[in-house]
Amino acid sequence: MKSLVFAALLLINNAAFGQAEITMSRSVKLTAEEASSRVFHVKMPERSVLVLNIDGNDKFSAAIENSNQIDSSIDEKTAFFEFGLPGNYSVGASTVCGIAISVVVEVYENVKDKTISIEDNLPKVVIEAPENCVL
Repeated sequence: MKSLVFAALLLINNAAFGQAEITMSRSVKLTAEEASSRVFHVKMPERSVLVLNIDGNDKFSAAIENSNQIDSSIDEKTAFFEFGLPGNYSVGASTVCGIAISVVVEVYENVKDKTISIEDNLPKVVIEAPENCVL
């Protein structure tokens, strides 16, 4: 809620001064079972960051990537994957309570004069921790 209020205040402030426009993209929310039993596909522009977030009583223990064009890091509840050049990549993350997430990412080239539709991209995935997860 705090981030939504902050985004609204930022939007109002920037609109008043004509500096920027904020658009919110959709995200995907998965159960622990869905995240573990499926491989999902994300399409995003180069030099973007994929964010995996875990809700509930669980935390990330590892983040793996398959290319030197990807930088990954974890911060307990969040795994970040930053992509460099265009290409097809796969990344994965696992949690302390045994959720294993696999993501295939199609990174496309930014075209200078082309407007990128935020609705065509899905850079955030939220995963619900299993109910029986005890840390």
